[in-house]
Amino acid sequence: DVLKVCDEVSVLRDGGIALCAPSSTLTSNDLIKAMSGKALKARKDDELKTPGEPCLQVAQLATDIFPEPISLCCHRGEILGIAGLAGAGRSELLHSIFGLPAERKGSVFLKDAIDNHEILIDSIDRLSGGNQQKVLIARWLQARANVWLLDEPTRGVDVTSKLAIHEQLRKLRDDGAALLIVSSDLEELMTLSDRILVLSDGKQVAEFQRGQWSKEMLLEAAFSGYSKRAVQATC
Repeated sequence: DVLKVCDEVSVLRDGGIALCAPSSTLTSNDLIKAMSGKALKARKDDELKTPGEPCLQVAQLATDIFPEPISLCCHRGEILGIAGLAGAGRSELLHSIFGLPAERKGSVFLKDAIDNHEILIDSIDRLSGGNQQKVLIARWLQARANVWLLDEPTRGVDVTSKLAIHEQLRKLRDDGAALLIVSSDLEELMTLSDRILVLSDGKQVAEFQRGQWSKEMLLEAAFSGYSKRAVQATC
């Protein structure tokens, strides 16, 4: 849409302008390259590991947001990242797995999802968004859950807290939990995830193992559903 509508395009990355040029001189690949930059390197202890048994299994899940059914599996000791552009259905996928939509089809199977442990969340309305995030994560860590659905777990927190949350998520994984993480920060997903599933325009379009992805590949997959729709509309 940007290339079709705009006369000039600027790409922001990490707080600075990475590209500024007339749209007539650019392609989608140029934008992807400018948006991607360098990916953060994974730590040595985050190299690809053999996951355990399936802990969360989703089969043929369909709602009005996902006309094409989505299936996935997250194993013990694994972080499965969910990538995609804004509006691709990332958060909605977690909501659907959790059971929020009134109408949905398919099945969700949890194996030993949570131990018997009551948790109470007191009022946190007076805290800032970032501090609310930290308090909620700290409280839920006491629940000893084996399956985690995390939607933007570090949004709004400071850098130090972000790194601390990353360490806690890795510890949960290393202790055998299955984590499904949605983040609009591709570098965060690439740093934390063992696998990344990509959504585009409400569809499941690609899946990558650690070591098989690049930021350009993830962005290309994230754009793919919209590109196909644009071609169909033109035809």
